[in-house]
Amino acid sequence: NIGWEKLRITKNKCYGCAVCTDVCPQKCITMSYDKYGFYIPIINDDKCIHCGKCMKVCPANNSVQGIEIDQIFKGYANDIMSEENQKSTSGAIFALIAKAIIDSNGVVFGVSFDKEFKNVSHVACFEMTQVDSCRGSKYIQSRTQGVYKQVDEQLKQGKIVLFSGTPCQIAALKSYLKVVPDNLFTVDFVCHGVGSTKFYQDYLKSVTKDACISHVGFRDKCGFYLKSTFRIIDSDNTPITEHLSYEKNFGKAFANNMISRESCGECKYATVERVADISLADNILFVTEKEKQYGSSLVFINTQKGLDLFELIKPNACMEQLNKVDVIPKIMHLKHPSIPHKHRKKLLNALAKGNYEKAVGYISGYEPKSTIYGRLKRKIKRVKRRIKKFLGKFFD
Repeated sequence: NIGWEKLRITKNKCYGCAVCTDVCPQKCITMSYDKYGFYIPIINDDKCIHCGKCMKVCPANNSVQGIEIDQIFKGYANDIMSEENQKSTSGAIFALIAKAIIDSNGVVFGVSFDKEFKNVSHVACFEMTQVDSCRGSKYIQSRTQGVYKQVDEQLKQGKIVLFSGTPCQIAALKSYLKVVPDNLFTVDFVCHGVGSTKFYQDYLKSVTKDACISHVGFRDKCGFYLKSTFRIIDSDNTPITEHLSYEKNFGKAFANNMISRESCGECKYATVERVADISLADNILFVTEKEKQYGSSLVFINTQKGLDLFELIKPNACMEQLNKVDVIPKIMHLKHPSIPHKHRKKLLNALAKGNYEKAVGYISGYEPKSTIYGRLKRKIKRVKRRIKKFLGKFFD
């Protein structure tokens, strides 16, 4: 039994943050994927004692108060052209922040692929070699069951902790801790939403044919930041597929909000009031020629702790302060959540029925060829275009 009535939310409101699993004293909540490939809580009714802790800690039920952005910078790591920093999606700022924490004998929580590149999870990093796997954008939701307890344990041991994640995951952590200690630093990003893990896995299978792979990059630079590449590389270091990030199936569906979690479409954390100390975003609006090629980040300073952390990395970065009124109006996800595509439900329903090819058909904006309705609809469109073209000869 999923038990949404116990969480006091409906499925479309759930962020999949998994904080309810960590707070449950009975350990009766586990996380699983639903038929669409989204991470959801499952409650064991036989163990539940109706204590309500899951409901109280839920960031969908209880908003965590954000703080309006104070300062905005753009820039990149001084050695952005290095092979190591070209593994980062944009300006390698997260890597600089992580290094500052690691150098202070701290621990960094970031998101890494599993060995088969089928899922992503939050992991604890104690060395920069571990942080390397957390570089780069991941467009599916990370598995976080147990991570809030791990963070709490490290904080109680006196460790300086950096926790990075989506805004709802930051909100979940703060809700779990109740009181945010001085040794916790948080970094989120301006979030577009999280994609269906099932759609990603089906896409992966269709491309790789179950071959062994050594790398998946949703936004690899490949020599030019503004034309990022979706890349899958096999175990022999040979590219299986390389194309512009948003040009084909997964990237195109993600960019057009066709495979995002339902709650992403009404996320209360898609706002200028941020829940993290620092927020990061890709800088594609205020770029020099060097930045166009090698990458650049927008850095939003939200708290004094965020400013202190930023001051630590500034000597190792090329940064320029921007005016808030020039930036904020141009960043859509600081104003409102992503708007779901009109074909989102159709695509996900086809996916849930195991028909990946039919699901892919919706990405191009039409009904899949396999249906009579789809063929008829396209035929009507062609006739309309011909009539319009014919009438245009008389009314131009």
